[in-house]
Amino acid sequence: IMNSKSLARDNERRGLLAWYGEYLIRLFAFSQGFPAFYEEITEWILGWRTAVANGRLTNSIESGLKALLLPEYRGLRGRKEVLLPIFASKTEPLIERTVEKVVAMEFSGTPVFDASVAADGLLVELKVDRESVVTLNVDFSLVREILNCTSESPGASEESVISVPRIERIRSAMLVSGRENARIYVVEGVRLEEITPKVNR
Repeated sequence: IMNSKSLARDNERRGLLAWYGEYLIRLFAFSQGFPAFYEEITEWILGWRTAVANGRLTNSIESGLKALLLPEYRGLRGRKEVLLPIFASKTEPLIERTVEKVVAMEFSGTPVFDASVAADGLLVELKVDRESVVTLNVDFSLVREILNCTSESPGASEESVISVPRIERIRSAMLVSGRENARIYVVEGVRLEEITPKVNR
């Protein structure tokens, strides 16, 4: 490709050279015992061993899982509700101000993550006030998403195309299992108006 008589265009050459450079780096790292996604694999192994030892998750997986599934609404200072839209096409928690009016349910209660293993699988059961909500399998794609989360918001990676549909189903299960005393809001911009029916209070 570096031959002056090559028919390859400059952008094709640059792409091939970048690919070959990455290939050499990965080959050298592998020969030295460093696999790809070393951090994710190490974290998953530690999480699996922690679940076997005491039925809990590591702090990084638990905090990342909470940020991924239950990000807090930051539209108003001092408010820390987890708001799940009821009629939206996706059950994606509201994080900041909205453009249009959105009807949302507050995910109330104290979430707890109980961990267990099944062979080489790491299973996590989300409980709210001791009531089981959903059980999920923490695999590689989900660990990738978890480790990209911050304490304030969910993250994303190239594995999102695989994990997002699963996360959506989990959030939908959380919405269906909403508490009887959950509050309902209309969110518009940064304004929250509670419209909880009296029978739910």
